[in-house]
Amino acid sequence: MSKSTRPDQMGLIGDLLMEVADKHLTMTKEGESYRLHKTDKDPDPFFKYLLDNSTDGKSFTIEELRNFDNPDVYAHYHNWSSRKSAGIDKYINLGAKHMSNVIKGAAYVSFGLTALYLLTEAM
Repeated sequence: MSKSTRPDQMGLIGDLLMEVADKHLTMTKEGESYRLHKTDKDPDPFFKYLLDNSTDGKSFTIEELRNFDNPDVYAHYHNWSSRKSAGIDKYINLGAKHMSNVIKGAAYVSFGLTALYLLTEAM
């Protein structure tokens, strides 16, 4: 499992699939690849940029995405990555924070039980 705080290519594909699920894009199989098409809903600005700058101005394939050579693509990708990584710490650190609370709780219970035992033994 990656511990990066920035989305990677798998995050990009996941976000692309969410755009399809939310009907901001449609996807059709085209040979060994898939083609993403504009719908009447606006997709994420990064995908809108890709669509607007694609060969036909309204769709692109996954293969075309891999080979996209517009010089501004990196800046748009960076903006997408920054938007998607905003607030990610609360999800990445959730496990560590939860375990910290469990350990603290267990320590308090142990202390309480020990104190109770000592008090009952003293009586």
